[in-house]
Amino acid sequence: MDIALWRLWCCCYRKEEKKMNTPAEYGGKRRQFEIAPYGAVYEALRGTIADAGGVLQLHPAIGERLSMLDGCYGNWPASPTYHRFHPVHDFADNELDDDLRQLKHITAQDILDRSEGSRRMRIFPGPRVGEPMAQQMFEMANQVMGDNNGKCTFIKPLGPADWLVPLRMMFIEAKTDLSDYAYGNMDEFVVAPGTIVPANHPLSFRGMIEEEFIAPLVEKCGLRRENVKIPNPYNSADYDDWLTERGVDCVYAGVGWGVHVAFFDPSAGLVWELQNEKNSIGGIIRPLTFAEASSMGIMEITLDAVSNMQTALHSGGGNWYEALVAAYSIGLKQILMAPRMRIWMDGFVVDDQSWQRWTAKTAFLPKFTSLLPATATLACPDVEFNFAEQVAEQAIGKLH
Repeated sequence: MDIALWRLWCCCYRKEEKKMNTPAEYGGKRRQFEIAPYGAVYEALRGTIADAGGVLQLHPAIGERLSMLDGCYGNWPASPTYHRFHPVHDFADNELDDDLRQLKHITAQDILDRSEGSRRMRIFPGPRVGEPMAQQMFEMANQVMGDNNGKCTFIKPLGPADWLVPLRMMFIEAKTDLSDYAYGNMDEFVVAPGTIVPANHPLSFRGMIEEEFIAPLVEKCGLRRENVKIPNPYNSADYDDWLTERGVDCVYAGVGWGVHVAFFDPSAGLVWELQNEKNSIGGIIRPLTFAEASSMGIMEITLDAVSNMQTALHSGGGNWYEALVAAYSIGLKQILMAPRMRIWMDGFVVDDQSWQRWTAKTAFLPKFTSLLPATATLACPDVEFNFAEQVAEQAIGKLH
């Protein structure tokens, strides 16, 4: 058996001296499965489990690989997204379930009451927010570079993508020296296991970023290409070390339909544990704790159905058949390196309907759960939620 086929799930925990908020957590249900391997496959698994002290933790994407092992049978799910549309349906405890149901009835005052101090809410004219987002990035970059002799490190998403050109023009018109400005991108789609999409692919994030942002600033403002990172199969350790060495000044993010940040999808917040029990292998699936989730770094993620539908709707004209179903993404470990987060929500589609009207509310849950990764913002000491006015108006209304 090729052990690499089902790599051990592992994580690099933060150094103890690093200060970080530890939010209260929701609990989570566990799902039990039984596996009955036999023969050489079973012996290899049993020996490895014994060497590991009895419990192996596997990355969620490994579950489908495990089901492919020769001589392995049982009711182990064949897909890492083994749940009803979204894992919160199957793994939420009663407290989280109650809070999610109450989100339908959160009022404007409720949100304002929850958005004080370190978790602020601002509303901008919409439906698009590219201009104010770019202005905020520009001002933040100048502030940080002024305080740090020109050094600045941001983590950014592509979307909302309409910040690229305005921010580029602000830097060029101000003749900003970007020689020590660093841009870490959040994610990139995968076209095949272990292979990110080519830069000329219509869904390539780095292709659009290169054309509309990076190349002009390399030419006009001295941006150095070694200070631009895109997560991919070959640079995970280098990317993490680079951020650790430089530090992260601010993270900009959106919140996906499934409440992901970057492409850290809810099913990436599940852990699969194998236990050797007499003559069989027992399997448990459970949500990650905050300590586990906050140590998850750059990885290839099999996207949830919700993310697939969002991609199909916004980037493929509804073509779900060809929607890409995996991505390389930074994890919560990289996101939580920053002392500041700026979350932008402009999920305004058509006919006055925002797909973010409920998603936006989940950002105000009072506890962390890996089933809704955007709740990790609770661990950041300085967070702003910036809404397009159409999203805010609908988010504070009732849902039926």
